[in-house]
Order: sequence, then C-alpha cells, then structure tokens
Amino acid sequence: MAHGTAIEEPRHGKGGRTRAYLGGTYGALLVQRAERRPELWGFALMSVLGAAVFLLTAEPEPQALDYFSRLADSFLRGRYWLDEAPSWLNELIPAGDGRWYVPYPPMPAILALPFVAVFGREFPAQTYSALYGGLAVGLVYLVLGRLGLALRVRDRLALTAVFAFGTCFWFIAIGGSAWYFAHVAAVLLLAASVLCALTKQPAWIAGLLLGLAALARLPVGLAFPFVLAAQLGFPGLAALRAVDRGALVRTIVVFGLGLAVPAIVYIAFNLVRWGTVLDQSYVAIPGVLEDPIYAKH
Repeated sequence: MAHGTAIEEPRHGKGGRTRAYLGGTYGALLVQRAERRPELWGFALMSVLGAAVFLLTAEPEPQALDYFSRLADSFLRGRYWLDEAPSWLNELIPAGDGRWYVPYPPMPAILALPFVAVFGREFPAQTYSALYGGLAVGLVYLVLGRLGLALRVRDRLALTAVFAFGTCFWFIAIGGSAWYFAHVAAVLLLAASVLCALTKQPAWIAGLLLGLAALARLPVGLAFPFVLAAQLGFPGLAALRAVDRGALVRTIVVFGLGLAVPAIVYIAFNLVRWGTVLDQSYVAIPGVLEDPIYAKH
C-alpha cells in the first residue's frame, strides 16, 4: 500500500456498530429484528423492563389496603358489596344487613378480576399493580412515537425511562394500595385511549377507553378535550373551519357514544349503591365530614 494513503474504518449503517460487535450471535439477530419493527420491540422492551423493576422493588408482603382485591372477589361471587369490614379498611361504607360498600369507582377491581379469579383474594395487589404499570410504560413509549415529534427511537426509550423511573409513577406502581392502583389503572387506560386516538382507530374506542380510565380516577374524564383533539388530528383553528362539518360531527358523536358507555355503567352503579346518579361515596364514610382535613374544605 502506498505511503500517505489513509486506511478508512468500515462504516456502519443504523445499528451497524451493535451488529458488528455482536457478530454472528443471536444478539445480532435480535438487533436486526428490532430495527425492522421498532414499535413492537420498543413496546415489549419497556413493558418488560418496567414490570421487572416494579416487581423487584415492590414489598413482598401482601398489601393490607386491598379494597379492590376484595371487591373483585365479590364481583366473582355475584355481589357488588363486601360482607366484612376489617378495622384497617376504615373507608368502607356500611349499608346494613352485613353489607359494606367500597367507595371508589370500580374499574381497578375489574382489572384485578383475572388475578383474583386464578390466584384468590390473597394475591398481592402490588404484584398485579406492577404488571399493569409495566404495560402502561410500554404504551407511553408508543404514544411518544405518535405525537409528531422528531424523536429517534433512543430518544423515546430515554423519555419513557424517565416517565417510568424518574417520576412518582415508580413509587405508585409498586404500592398496590387502592388509591395507587387506581392511579396505575387510570394511566394505563388513558395512555391506551390517547394511542387509539393518535392512530385514528374508530372514535368510539378512544372514547370508551377514556371512560374506563375515568372509572379508575374520575378526574381523568377532564382529559376529554385533549383525547378528542387527538382523534381529530389536533387541527388548528383554520383547519377546523375548513374540515367537513358532517365528518366532524360524526366523529364527535361516535367518540361521545363510546365515552357514554362507562358513564352509564357508573350511573347505574351509583343507583344501586346510593339510590342516586350522583357519586355519594366519600361523604357517606362514617365520620369523614368531622375529620379536620375535610371540615376545613
């Protein structure tokens, strides 16, 4: 080779350095597959990673504040009330005849049903909370890829990791108490609703999932304008004026019909518990209005 001729390093394409390092191993095959389907592999990676970390950092002892495990067990037995009220579950509402109502919206209990049905009521609530929390993390990764932002896969992975392990979501996902699992359920279903809206799935699906998220945490229903805007493609005012009015109205109506299904279910649930369509849960807890925290507000 003549003097002065530079020897060029081999150039690698996207992911080439990783493939070159792994050589002909099975790891190289995984990298190639991940490059072809970054959505699927990114979702799977972040879901498994999130669930694994949550499971490993959760307390091993069963969660004592297992309102939703007990309510799920009651649902499986054809009841919407509990037949016992342990002293540590101090927010149960007496209904007479040995019945006690769980004051919270029921969606988290519905998500707990498969685990309670298979493993029994004593199955640790923090375990299924961690699993659903991992699934929520994977959905956040998918949502980040649909927001129209110039994000590379590595950027989305990093931002998803920040959500999973750099916010209070980690602490909440491993708790398993009624309030924390309700938060996990709301995040999971809201992320699914936003993803369906951004990917232009039928509008009733996004509306239905948003309604189910609100059945976990009622204030999540306030996300209605955002999810509907996502379903419409986030049009600006000028684009909104130019859009086909008929198509716009149909989308809004169909979205609203999906949202109405969980709303009707919750109204019916309130009717059988309180005899009114309004949510009477917390004000019905014995002594709660005399508590200084509530009395001042």
